[in-house]
Amino acid sequence: MPEEGLPLHQLAVELNKKIMNFLDGLHSYEIILLILGILFFVVLLAALIYLVVKNRSIKNLPLFFLFPVLMIGYPSIQNFKLGNDWIYVEKVKERITQNPDDSIAKADLNQKLKVLESRPIKNQKFLETIAEAEAAVGDSLKALEISEEILQRNPQSQTARQLKERLSTPTVKLDRDIVKLQANPDDQQAQQSLTKNLKGIENALGLNPYVNYQAARAHLALGDTSKAVSRLDTTIKYDPNNRKAKALRYEITVSRTLKVE
Repeated sequence: MPEEGLPLHQLAVELNKKIMNFLDGLHSYEIILLILGILFFVVLLAALIYLVVKNRSIKNLPLFFLFPVLMIGYPSIQNFKLGNDWIYVEKVKERITQNPDDSIAKADLNQKLKVLESRPIKNQKFLETIAEAEAAVGDSLKALEISEEILQRNPQSQTARQLKERLSTPTVKLDRDIVKLQANPDDQQAQQSLTKNLKGIENALGLNPYVNYQAARAHLALGDTSKAVSRLDTTIKYDPNNRKAKALRYEITVSRTLKVE
């Protein structure tokens, strides 16, 4: 008996996987729409069979089938688009890997990734592709966060592990602490972590404009505007065209003026 039940169990497991893969990335309202569409279709089909058996008129009934078709069709189209997005992200990511200076490819990929951010994607392979794509367009922090999310669900993911090890640099850790502290200025743990990581890079700041800019953001998040301005001045001195540094320094100057007034 157990041997006879095993194939049926495996079939149920595989069917469940296929259903979950189909629903992955769909919003809750799309899943509800799909389920209601299927139920509506079954009810209409039962009604159609009943009327045919009873030899009654079905003149207006076929028109109602349009509604479940649309209800089922919309989520199905979104699922199909997600599959195409996966292929697109993979291809453009490879283009950037071969040519890191391809700004057009980066802009296109970044736009597509923003669209995918709104989707509740759980598929590991898709998430690994998105994490690698985020790293390719320069958003190391987001790539690191996705890698950690994957590892929480599956610690055996080699792709996520390798990406996390590659991206766990002092500046990326600093960026993560800054984001946490900006979201919650009273987060003591984030303050301590940011202070620690900031000390770790300040000994090796040198004249690197990017690292100095990150240090300026860190000081600003910790409330030390004087050191933030100092680091921004260093950034601008060795990278006069750094718009982010100039904009941040201007914002600090304006906020200081407002406080004085």
